[in-house]
Amino acid sequence: VMFVAVCLALTMGVATAKPTVPTIYVVNQNNNTVSQANLDGSGGVSLGNLNGTLNAPADIAIDAAAGKMYVTDFSNNTVIQANLDGTGAVILSNLSGMLNGPTGVALDTAAGKMYITTVLTSNGDSVIQANLDGTGAVGLGNLNNTLFSPHRIALDTSAGKMYITSGGQFVPGHVSQANLDGTGGVDLGTLNDTLLEAGGIALDTVAGKMYIANFSGTVSQANLDGTGGVSLGSLNGTLTGPVGIALDPVAGKMYVTDAINNTVTQANLDGTGGVSLGTLNGTLNGPTGIAIYQPVIPPKILVEIGAYVQILFGITNDGGGIEILPGGGIIHIPPSGPPDPIFLTLRENMPQVLRAVKLYEGTAAPPIATTSDTIQQERRQAILLAIDALWKMWLSLGKALLTVR
Repeated sequence: VMFVAVCLALTMGVATAKPTVPTIYVVNQNNNTVSQANLDGSGGVSLGNLNGTLNAPADIAIDAAAGKMYVTDFSNNTVIQANLDGTGAVILSNLSGMLNGPTGVALDTAAGKMYITTVLTSNGDSVIQANLDGTGAVGLGNLNNTLFSPHRIALDTSAGKMYITSGGQFVPGHVSQANLDGTGGVDLGTLNDTLLEAGGIALDTVAGKMYIANFSGTVSQANLDGTGGVSLGSLNGTLTGPVGIALDPVAGKMYVTDAINNTVTQANLDGTGGVSLGTLNGTLNGPTGIAIYQPVIPPKILVEIGAYVQILFGITNDGGGIEILPGGGIIHIPPSGPPDPIFLTLRENMPQVLRAVKLYEGTAAPPIATTSDTIQQERRQAILLAIDALWKMWLSLGKALLTVR
């Protein structure tokens, strides 16, 4: 009965405009379009010019829960909001008077705020904060005079900080850090002289690292306080004119747009393993900003999944066992009878697993009874994989089969 309830819950409330798998979004400055593709570069499609609203788009940010994208348009001095399938595009007109050459955009969805970097406003503001509907726009100044021609912005909402790249053409760039209200601005410098024409910036807040794409052809990595700056090079020779950068920290991958090569590069977070994902099915033309959409699991569903997984695998009262397959699947071994394969082909990239574990451990489900630390770790891993499998089922709207004898 519980499984049926979970499956019903998992198949409800899915907006058709949202992809069902992790997805790359890229804005193209040369042909004023947005491209969408799978994380391996396959399935590339153009979402067009968002109902004719684009004219030199610069950057993009994703609100996964709401199924919305936000795009800055440098030439039109606007921010456009649209559904993730490219429909429903609207210009957030209340922002128009505050912007002059908007470049970067970042979201604090929990607070309902967006942050936009702009080349210059009439009163000297280089950073604008507004509500996600474009209302309530306020200027946050230039972060204690640390900004010159700001390029891109990234947020560490848990620490209440923003990070902004800036600098002129062929001039060493630098990174500024400030509080989310614009106070406390400090110049973190050139990250050990690794920055040149600094552009896109992305943060791995768990590891305490920042990553910056340099239009000169490299990617820089540094600690969030600006120390420990190193150049990760051209990612196996795949970069010529990198602009935007996005991270998948759980999978340990970065994605970088190249405006000269008209490509997206994927690499490990240490800079190794760089491969070109190509032109995303020929849709890229002067790609700049990039963002990754990760589907969101409703918290209530995670709690139900956690409780169900515990019962399913007999961790409390089944008396059976489990076996984790080399390929990542799980075999449930009942107390008697042959093994029953119930979960197979688990999806590899699922950042929500971390969130799922946190919520699972906070539920009132019975504790896992074990006799050794090794068994505890094995069963914990089984729960992780089971949550992953159920999440995949939810993504496929319950079409995957689950058979429990």
